[in-house]
Amino acid sequence: MTSTLHVIGAGLAGLACAVSATQAGRKVVVYESAKQAGGRCRSFFDAQLNTTIDNGSHAILGANPAVFKYLASIGAEAELVPVEHTGEIPFVDLENNARWTLRPNAGLFPKWIFDRARRAPSTIAIDYVKGLSLITAGKRHTVASTLSQSGTAWRTFWEPLTTAVMNTPANSASALLLGKALRQTLTTRHGGLRSYVPKTSLQQTFIDPALKFLEAAGVRIHFDSPVSISTDNARVIELHIRSGKVGVSNGESVVLAVTPWAPVTKPFLGEAFKPEPSGIVNVHYRVDTADNAPMMIGIIGGTTHWLFCRHGLVSATVSADQELVRLAHDVIAEKLWPDVRVALDLSGRATPPYRVIVERRATPLQDPSFAINRPGPKTKAANLFLAGDWVDTGLPCTLESAVRSGVKAAGL
Repeated sequence: MTSTLHVIGAGLAGLACAVSATQAGRKVVVYESAKQAGGRCRSFFDAQLNTTIDNGSHAILGANPAVFKYLASIGAEAELVPVEHTGEIPFVDLENNARWTLRPNAGLFPKWIFDRARRAPSTIAIDYVKGLSLITAGKRHTVASTLSQSGTAWRTFWEPLTTAVMNTPANSASALLLGKALRQTLTTRHGGLRSYVPKTSLQQTFIDPALKFLEAAGVRIHFDSPVSISTDNARVIELHIRSGKVGVSNGESVVLAVTPWAPVTKPFLGEAFKPEPSGIVNVHYRVDTADNAPMMIGIIGGTTHWLFCRHGLVSATVSADQELVRLAHDVIAEKLWPDVRVALDLSGRATPPYRVIVERRATPLQDPSFAINRPGPKTKAANLFLAGDWVDTGLPCTLESAVRSGVKAAGL
């Protein structure tokens, strides 16, 4: 008989693990504490807005090969589309209403930095070349201590890039981790900084196709099933779920693909690893935009960092703002709406219907301490492995890292 792999958590890391193990011929069972799969990477119908919204907005870079491979394995490659059909990203600077478009090229060599029409205004090629210092940065260095904060490039490129990729302010973000992400952008033929977004929703891109794949393979998923774990100090011997006990026989394995703050995870983490949470705020506004509105807009000089637009819905995203997450939802919506109005030329429009989603623990704060103490996939229990974007994949906590961690755990 084929031994069973027990996957705890049906977020992106858990699903990637289950898909990878199933493809390898392993028998897999998945347990999810929520009533649906997806974790942070999910969508749901909002009755107030009368439309489907994503729990949080995500953009995928061309330098995310594990994500593209995962989508290919579940037959969902067509569900991820390049921004503006080319992967280019329009920006607006709210302080001076300047507008430009960042136009990274395809291929390995970033020739776009030598073309003033393709880079941020008032920047020069050397402003981007200096970013190579991140690749060789020490473990205790931050992005702000590694790169010069003078000049236009810091404000229009490096600071927003850091906040977006790391969900951590640049003065705290690990230069080591951002450097590894930067190196990844230099080793892909798809254009490392080219951006891609779900054609319809996160659910239809990353989650539903995986569930269909697993169902077709006979994988059973137990929803509404929180799990606790029993060990004999050397290995996991039993899982406890609402319907009873599940024995873990010799030769069977468990992958724990949940957050580092979950009670079930904490006994398997080292004492030095004490991640601080970093939040993300998303406000979804029900508003019709022009048919030619950009799919994604970067915002400089406002409270909002990114806008994601599709017909009838505009989603504003703010990363790593620890003050904003503490405000009342109506205050947040009113605070972000002026940014949206200017960026989309909606002068005079009152705040439309909205839905605010605050994730106080969207990711860990990815500072040097996190980078140094981040755990790998192996634990003190020989048959228990960790997965999640927070597990050490060599990259920041992104969808790419979540997928990689799941595939790695499945392999182990």
